[in-house]
Amino acid sequence: MPKLIEHGHYANHPELMKGLSPRDIRRLRQNFVAPQISAAAAREVLGEEELPKPAFNHDSSWLFTLKATTVGDIAEFSFVSKKINIDINLALGQFVRYWDWASTFTAQINQIDSGRLEVEVQSFGSDSERSHFMLCQEKYHTAMLLNLFKGKLKEISSLLTLAKAQLATDVRFAENHVLAHRNTVGQLDMYTLQERLPGPLHRTSDTSYSPSKGNVPMLDFLNTFTHYTYWRTNNAAVINGFHYVGCTIFYSLIVDKNYKWHAGYYGGRISDFEKEHRCNSLCTRMGMKQPARS
Repeated sequence: MPKLIEHGHYANHPELMKGLSPRDIRRLRQNFVAPQISAAAAREVLGEEELPKPAFNHDSSWLFTLKATTVGDIAEFSFVSKKINIDINLALGQFVRYWDWASTFTAQINQIDSGRLEVEVQSFGSDSERSHFMLCQEKYHTAMLLNLFKGKLKEISSLLTLAKAQLATDVRFAENHVLAHRNTVGQLDMYTLQERLPGPLHRTSDTSYSPSKGNVPMLDFLNTFTHYTYWRTNNAAVINGFHYVGCTIFYSLIVDKNYKWHAGYYGGRISDFEKEHRCNSLCTRMGMKQPARS
């Protein structure tokens, strides 16, 4: 059975990559992260408003993938579309994960040449197109920052415990897309689509920045990553509220002073981070200091 991920890298699935340049395809196979674009420029472009997307009709289901290119020093982001044949297991009680306002269901993409590709889709309380595309943009930006953070950790790997050094290699953000699915009455329902993630769900709080209890390397890693996003954006944004399976993050929340992202939040809670965060040894080894209260 083909999978989206093989040994930590993206497999060759043309149906998910049609429309991308050969250069972008090579990068997607290596890691789910944009080309080397300024994180500040990406935050401005991705957080400001919904990106342009191709027109699509209701005669089929459509998969949308975020594409990034550079023209000189300018970052250009857009969505590319692909018709898709997909079956979603929407039977009552068949969701694989549920929290608050989102349900996750298993699904299968029917491929002409290579059988059925196992994925999962998430149905959110808001069925609007904008919220789903903005969520995809938010995840893309988080994946960019996560990649930069991991690079910094690898630079100081000799100072880390074996467990935390391994996380710098293993933790990643799940590949994700927007799905417009044609239902039985000919209308399009909106979902996010991502790789199948078997295993128990773990979450961190999206309202508290207090340090975790006990010595849990993954929680220390995520706590430090939140601090890194605060530092990287010059104290203008933080990322927290992580949902993950194993070492794969598939959801998080950006709180930003300047941009609303998908949830429409402004930065009122950044002051909570400054008040509640306590630097751990990983923060210190990265050279980050305890945030000053604003």
